[in-house]
Amino acid sequence: MAESPKLEMLGLLDMKGLDSNRRVYDPDGIAPTLTTCGGGNRQVKILDKKRYRVRKLTPTEYGRLQAFPMNDWEQVVSDSQAYKQFGNAVTTTVAAGVATSIATYLQKCGILEKEEREPMAESTTTTVEESRAEARTENPAIVQIMAIIQPKRERLELLRKESDQIKTELEALELAISTIKNN
Repeated sequence: MAESPKLEMLGLLDMKGLDSNRRVYDPDGIAPTLTTCGGGNRQVKILDKKRYRVRKLTPTEYGRLQAFPMNDWEQVVSDSQAYKQFGNAVTTTVAAGVATSIATYLQKCGILEKEEREPMAESTTTTVEESRAEARTENPAIVQIMAIIQPKRERLELLRKESDQIKTELEALELAISTIKNN
């Protein structure tokens, strides 16, 4: 069985600054967490083994690590802005994996049933239907999360109606008590 890649720091650059800014990583390992880089030499640095030098990851490499389709990508902002944008981005493959894991766990616990993931009942509001249709064209993680949210929204609406009915009944009973006391 092949050993899985690891995050491997090869050393520290001889420069001023925080250790996290001075770290040099092995390009054959996994990437460290990409942070929002506002300049100041904070980009991830790797050892370029072909040229025997240390270099920072490019904005394009940041995009690839964040699972963006980079084939037709054209950078229209400065490198600093691109680093910030990719550093602030949510990795969609991670979000999709988390959503799938949550849905699987909820199904195993009996909280989410497979039929709950089917299209919504006709009684739901149009705005929810529109957002659900929009989500289908978006990210699979959004679809998964919407499948979890929708039954909860429907249950919440039923509870609100039941709550209103109970309040009305309580008011009627309190009025009855008040009438009996006054007689």
